[in-house]
This record gives sequence, structure tokens and C-alpha cells, in this order.
Amino acid sequence: MKKLLLSFFLLLSAFAVQAQSTLNTSVAGTSFCPGATISVSYSDASTTYQLGNVFTVQLSNASGSFANPTT
Repeated sequence: MKKLLLSFFLLLSAFAVQAQSTLNTSVAGTSFCPGATISVSYSDASTTYQLGNVFTVQLSNASGSFANPTT
């Protein structure tokens, strides 16, 4: 049983894993209305993005907390 379990973990470790990246940037303005359009510019020359990637912007509350982010 131990050999089977070890083989299973070795098989799983053979696959490449990449974590999500986080980009922190500032947005011009101090308050925004619900439904308003906000432009967020960024660049990342170290990564090639594929079609279908989804990018999500999360807004903090007035005190800077992301405990309940607005997306």
C-alpha cells in the first residue's frame, strides 16, 4: 500500500504546476459609482497569455480591506 501511495504522489509531482499571479496597481480616482466603467492598465512582459484568459479586478473597501472584495 505504501508503494502504491508513493507511486501516486510521484506521478502527481511529474506535472507542471503554476500558481496564479497577483498584480497590484493603482487606479486614478478616489470613488466610483456602481456600474461605472473603470480602466486598469498593466503590463507583464514575462508572461504569454492565451486566448480565453480571464482577468479580474477586485476593489477594496474604503479602509483598504479585501475581506469582501467587489469585482
